[in-house]
Amino acid sequence: MWITALLALVKPILTRLLAALGMGVISYTGSELLISNFTADITANLNGLTPSLLQIATLFGLIESLSIMLGALTTAASLSIFKKLGFL
Repeated sequence: MWITALLALVKPILTRLLAALGMGVISYTGSELLISNFTADITANLNGLTPSLLQIATLFGLIESLSIMLGALTTAASLSIFKKLGFL
């Protein structure tokens, strides 16, 4: 009898935990692929710039700002998925 009650308590928690971990892995893998392809495209386009324009872009912190924005985009997408699924 107490085993049935314990299973009734553990099953919903375990189900939500496994679903959250699965969605976390899927969203991380997808966003990592998207961000890496986007970063490779940006890097390829930046390599086509003249050296003086590339120096100015580096001086203004363009590379670092792109990394910060892509990280924020990844975080926002992950949080949005978790909110829609009701995990947050």
